[in-house]
Amino acid sequence: MANASHGGKIILFVLVALVLGAAGYGYFSQTAQLKDKPKEKAPAAIDATLLAPQPNDIILGDNNALVTLVEYSSLTCPHCAHFNADVLPTIDKEFISTGKVKLVLRHFPLNEPALKAAQVVECAGNNGLKREGFIKVFFDMQAQWAFGESFLKDLKQIARVGGIDSAAFDSCINDKELEARILNTRQVAETKLGVNST
Repeated sequence: MANASHGGKIILFVLVALVLGAAGYGYFSQTAQLKDKPKEKAPAAIDATLLAPQPNDIILGDNNALVTLVEYSSLTCPHCAHFNADVLPTIDKEFISTGKVKLVLRHFPLNEPALKAAQVVECAGNNGLKREGFIKVFFDMQAQWAFGESFLKDLKQIARVGGIDSAAFDSCINDKELEARILNTRQVAETKLGVNST
């Protein structure tokens, strides 16, 4: 009986040793495989000149501020509207108005209504009106124009109240060069800066 008990302990010991050995082999071979995997390339360095204010940018604050904050937004983005209404006033009060930060606003239209609204913003600037004022109004009134099929009619009415007459609005909305410039801003943000959302 003692011999059978002793033999059982040896078999148990051998089984435990085999299990531990297999587990150890698996762990170390997995670690080796992880180490042998080629590392993913780090993203290419960002060209800082792309983040510097550009001629068509909307800039809030002192041009000489040491810090530049670049915002890519879509006028139909609810999160952007929330930022504009609830977060930006605090940033403005504490940083922009005090000359510490300049905010660079760039268009990143997510859909056709956002693109057309961005065109109206740019036309406002071309007609001597403040582009940032139109951005604020479009965000404040987003629920009234951004999500319906009559968005062009609604934009036209808002633009008219803001000082853009019907002919100027129609010309602006049909300006293919302006449309291409806005879409190019988005493309540069996506391809060269890695921006994938607002």
